[in-house]
Amino acid sequence: MSRKVGQIIARGERRWLVRVYLGRDRETRKRTYHNRTIYGSLRYAQAYLTRRFRERDLSRGVEGLQCTVDEFLDHWLKTAVEPKVRGKTYSDYAAMLRRYIRPAIGTRILASLSPLEIQSAYQILIGRKLSARTVRYAHAVLRAAIRQAIRWQLLLSDPTQGVQIPSPRCREMSVLNTDQARSFLRAAAHSPQECLFAVALTTGMRPSEYLAPLLAGHRLGSRNRECRSVDSPARWAMDLYGHEAGSKSSNSKTANLGFRSAPAVEGRHA
Repeated sequence: MSRKVGQIIARGERRWLVRVYLGRDRETRKRTYHNRTIYGSLRYAQAYLTRRFRERDLSRGVEGLQCTVDEFLDHWLKTAVEPKVRGKTYSDYAAMLRRYIRPAIGTRILASLSPLEIQSAYQILIGRKLSARTVRYAHAVLRAAIRQAIRWQLLLSDPTQGVQIPSPRCREMSVLNTDQARSFLRAAAHSPQECLFAVALTTGMRPSEYLAPLLAGHRLGSRNRECRSVDSPARWAMDLYGHEAGSKSSNSKTANLGFRSAPAVEGRHA
């Protein structure tokens, strides 16, 4: 078999080294090869070599045999991403690839990109102490590009399949128990935001919910009027918790005092 095309080299019992010629490096002008060790019969190694031949030939669809990952990503961003997404999304994709993907595998030939090389790129990100969310986001962007390459018939298989990515870390939500809530409200009684803290704690509203009316220049409605109508909002909230102190749900030290189905304020103080 011609050395310029590809070859199968025996490396032991049922162990073969498959080499596929990819062309010459643009900078060094040295010959480059895709190398892969195959375990099994010679027929299995020959089938793998045939698949690699077709994948190599299909890579000529963009910029010929020497299409690198960087060149393909530029082509993908320009033709498949930019016309379909908002400018902010396009910038995020481009920045994610520029920071985390291109430095590791950008110079690799697209047709010869392997799962091991992608896994090594992710290990570099993990070694830099990047969050699991960042690594998973980078993986999602790269995988979208690779799948488009398959649809364009530039690749036969997806090299991102089988790559291990870090699992997302789900932090357990912590809540105040009854004593902590009372202490917080006593401290809030001396704050100008006393009313806001009391409403937030007793209703379980998110910050975006109880701050949105204020930021929009609107009143908080009936709840805010009721909160202002009492002498001390923090004391009123403490009375609310004190009234429920004997209930079954409040006996637990970890009772969730911020549940979203809390009764409306005006229902407690008609």
